[in-house]
Amino acid sequence: MEADNINFKQYKTAANTKLQKTLLFCSLVISVICLAIEIGMFLTLIIMNQSLDSKVLYVIIRIVFPTVFNFTSLIIAYKVFKNKRITIEIKSYAVSLSFFTIVSVVSIFHNYFSILLVAPSFVFFIASIFGSKKLIKHLGILTIPVFVLECVTFMLDKETGPMVYRVLTLVCTMCIIVVSYNYSKQLVETTANQLEYIHKNYRTQSLLIEELKIEPLTKLYNRVAFENTVTRILRRFGEDEICPYMVVIDLDFFKKVNDIYGHTAGDEVLIRLASIMKKNMGGPRQAFRYGGEEFVLLFDDGTKESVLRITEKIRTDFEAETYDFAPDLHVTLSAGVAEYTANLSGKDWFDHADKALYEAKSSGRNRVVVFSC
Repeated sequence: MEADNINFKQYKTAANTKLQKTLLFCSLVISVICLAIEIGMFLTLIIMNQSLDSKVLYVIIRIVFPTVFNFTSLIIAYKVFKNKRITIEIKSYAVSLSFFTIVSVVSIFHNYFSILLVAPSFVFFIASIFGSKKLIKHLGILTIPVFVLECVTFMLDKETGPMVYRVLTLVCTMCIIVVSYNYSKQLVETTANQLEYIHKNYRTQSLLIEELKIEPLTKLYNRVAFENTVTRILRRFGEDEICPYMVVIDLDFFKKVNDIYGHTAGDEVLIRLASIMKKNMGGPRQAFRYGGEEFVLLFDDGTKESVLRITEKIRTDFEAETYDFAPDLHVTLSAGVAEYTANLSGKDWFDHADKALYEAKSSGRNRVVVFSC
């Protein structure tokens, strides 16, 4: 199930990265639009022959300050986003804070329309996509000084209407921001619970599917899992430069063990071999019980020397095993090794390894033979 957790984390990372990239682009677009609008307004002031003080004040308050804030936050967020050593959570923070800064600048410096005062509330909904209650909480704290500055700039601008209108507008703005904040927190919590429920069910179903692939006696993967793995390796071979190997293993004179000592003793021999395979293969995933006393090892990528070394180690370890039911008994195995080459089918690949196994049997058993054309 660890692999499933890794896949789920990879999915979340990929999804968040895509969202971060989109949010950065939106922040850039908003910054450029605001700058273009303010430059257009400034040119209008010049055409209308406004006083010099008004022009200078306009350039400082409406163009210089907002532009510096916007593009500084964007540059910082972009550098954090591109840094591979920074976690995905920190990147979500940086991108969200940059967007928050730009939207806040709009609500403070560019609030020509009263509806722009509620712009910070949209950040809560956008940031909730990243699924972090902590992020929403911190944005909520930062909204307090932003709202205070909104009140100052809005109240000082007499063109926004009568005093009563301005006060009521700010009260409505505060209500909308508070409601948006609380709703976003609830949205994050609900979404997190839904994702956990889905992931839990997925893990349960994956576990059941995984159990269907495991052979109950040896706890190795069965023939169905073997065929699926071969298909995956062949697909990888077409995409990457890998060197896969297959090893087909068969116990020598195993029928005599069953006939003389019974099937329970035969089962113990099979279990011992499976244990040795798992130990030398680093786990059960690449070792399969093909059927009866026949087993298969698959190497996604390796060298002929490493494959032979592992297979030979399995052979010698198995030969050295002793059993309580027959202390003097030493069961051996034969193995055939085949490298996958281009244009082979999975069946052809298995046949090559099986021919090498047959050669090992014919030449005296208890040995490892490599297929050669």
